[in-house]
This record gives sequence, C-alpha cells and structure tokens, in this order.
Amino acid sequence: MDEKPDYKYILFPLPLLQEIFKKPKTGFRDIFYYGIYRSALTIKIHTTDAIRQAIYCYYQGGLTASLTERFHMLDLEDMDSGYEGFDPCGHFNPEEEMRKIVDRNDPELMEEIKEFYYLYLIKKVLKLRFSIEEVIHNYYTYNGLYSHFYGQPLVMIATKTMLEFTFHEKPNLRKYYLQRMQAYGL
Repeated sequence: MDEKPDYKYILFPLPLLQEIFKKPKTGFRDIFYYGIYRSALTIKIHTTDAIRQAIYCYYQGGLTASLTERFHMLDLEDMDSGYEGFDPCGHFNPEEEMRKIVDRNDPELMEEIKEFYYLYLIKKVLKLRFSIEEVIHNYYTYNGLYSHFYGQPLVMIATKTMLEFTFHEKPNLRKYYLQRMQAYGL
C-alpha cells in the first residue's frame, strides 16, 4: 500500500438504504459493511503483499475460515515444525509458502487472498473491529439480492456518522438516528 487513503465517507448504492427501514436493528450495520467492502476495493495493493499478509495471518491467527482451509490443503503448516514463516533471525520470510501459492496458479485462490487483504487493510486504516467473513458474506448477500446495484446512484455518508448509527449502544438513540434519517429523506 503506497499511501494511506482518507475514508471520511463510505459509498453504498441508494436502494440499499431501504434495509434501514426493513431491519432497524441491523440495517445500518448491513449498509456499513457493504460500504466498507466497496471502500476497501479502492485501496491499491500488491499481490505479493496480500499473499505475505495472508500467510502471516494463517500462522498467527486472523485468517478467514475459507482461506485457512485452502491453506491447509496446500500443506503450509507442514513446513518445518515451529517454523511459521520466520527465519532464524526472527524476520517474517515466507518465501517457500508464497512460492507454493503462486505455483498453484489458482485464480480463485488469488482473488480470495486479495479480497481478504483489502478488508484487512481497511480494518487497520479505520481502526475498527469487525469480522472480515461477516463483511464478505454481507456484501455477497446484498449483491445477490440487488443485482441491479451496478449503475445505481451511490449515496455518500460520513464514516463517523455511520459508525454512530451502526454501533450505538443505546437503542433509544439508534431510534432517534433512524427518525432523523427519515426526516432528512434518506
């Protein structure tokens, strides 16, 4: 990642806004997760960095269940017992594991690794705690339900505001924010 983008706003398709009214308790979160996914795709990444981070998360924890299973099939854990990608000097250097992944020549695996890395990076940039798997599942669920999203107008909402809507602990305030959004015509 060459530069750290500023995510003051997230974008999501206008039709998704109806989820706030259909599901007041989870609608904000669903929109936020969709916006997070879309925003993550704007980050410029290098494939080698994505592979390296996925391997690191495989050994240290934090990788999605799907990628963990795919890495198990590649027998990455069978590398020298206790090795876990670190060289004798303590530097993370998973060249052999990276070679196994690249030599596999599996475009689906590479796309899944990049998808994980995009979301991993935006999670770090925004300093948020969320399940990467949940965001991925949410994105594909809504993309399937509203396959006409492409070409739809995008709504821009302040990330800080969306966080208040999504993760507010007090239900009365969440209801207040919902009414406020309705009043503004969103």
